[in-house]
Amino acid sequence: PLLVDRTRADTLIQMGRLDEAESVADGYLKKNATDEGGSLTSVKALILAQKGKKKESQEAIDRCSRMGNGFGHFHHTAYNIASAYVALQKPHEAVKWVEAAADDGFPCYTYFKIDPNLDDLRDHPGFIDLMSGLEKQWKRFKRVS
Repeated sequence: PLLVDRTRADTLIQMGRLDEAESVADGYLKKNATDEGGSLTSVKALILAQKGKKKESQEAIDRCSRMGNGFGHFHHTAYNIASAYVALQKPHEAVKWVEAAADDGFPCYTYFKIDPNLDDLRDHPGFIDLMSGLEKQWKRFKRVS
């Protein structure tokens, strides 16, 4: 349920269907209050941020960042936190969390390059530097495969 519901909610967010994504996240959280790794709490933080609910989003970010400590797939939570910070217009925090996601096992240059959730970071110097490094890594891996 964790992977399926997080993926469904993330997909619905990408499609702009925030109310449906929120329903998926809320349904999961109602049944799984511990929310391993803060996965769906981070989705909820992103939804709240995109809906302009800044205080509630920040509270969800704080909660899921504590919950995710030591979770093997925390990079997905970190990425959603980054996306929420973009929507909250906090680019320095967003870059920090994108970098954390990349460092923790999600160095997905090609996805970061096109994800509309990161569009407002495209001109940020820290994001440009991060993407430059990830592009070099991606090209190196691409040659190996």
